[in-house]
Amino acid sequence: MKIIKKVLRRLYFLYCRAGKTVASCQPGVSLKKGVTFLGLPIITLMADSTLEIGQRTVLVSTSMVADLGVINPVILRTVRPHAHISIGDDAGLTGTVICAAKSVTVGRHCLIGSDVIIADNDFHPVTAPNRRYERDPDRIGAKPVVIGDNVFIGARSVILKGVHIGDNAVIGAGSVVTHDIPANTIAAGNPARVVAGVPPIRSLSMLRDTGMPSFDDLAGLQPIVVASASAASQTTH
Repeated sequence: MKIIKKVLRRLYFLYCRAGKTVASCQPGVSLKKGVTFLGLPIITLMADSTLEIGQRTVLVSTSMVADLGVINPVILRTVRPHAHISIGDDAGLTGTVICAAKSVTVGRHCLIGSDVIIADNDFHPVTAPNRRYERDPDRIGAKPVVIGDNVFIGARSVILKGVHIGDNAVIGAGSVVTHDIPANTIAAGNPARVVAGVPPIRSLSMLRDTGMPSFDDLAGLQPIVVASASAASQTTH
């Protein structure tokens, strides 16, 4: 039985690796060294739009390795020509949906919990007569979204157009973020409001005491990134 499990596991990882190879061949897609797919994400790009995923970033699209499970795989989608999605090095995304009409930027070392939605556009006009049929991009609101470095977003949060989340911020699970969140703060709610500050890490010894790796130490810790992405979803409930 152990041998069968080992063989099946090996086949599964080969399947994920093949999916990554196929994704990297799409026009406009750039996957840096060490990007890992656990399960297969959905990647669809409009003409002349681009997707860049940084080194050692992990995309979790299966409930097999996500503590909270995932409702859907990771979905990375552009809906207008020349749109851009950028995900920095050493990030962990679990069932995350990113939809860009202009641009969505996710910084380095970000942890994004299960089933978070990040969208830089309204998808439909706001006015009642037009919202059902009007597809003119000029009538549909869209503003770039920027998520800084080392940001932690809890499960099933929604990040809306024009939002800038500062470095080291924490977004509580189930939050709806409609306005900018300053760096080094904890925000939660609908709409999200700052509720506390992130405790500062004053020294490398404090990093060791809390069990947190420094940015320089993260390079070889891909399994920790995956575990933290799912654990992050739980700790914000």
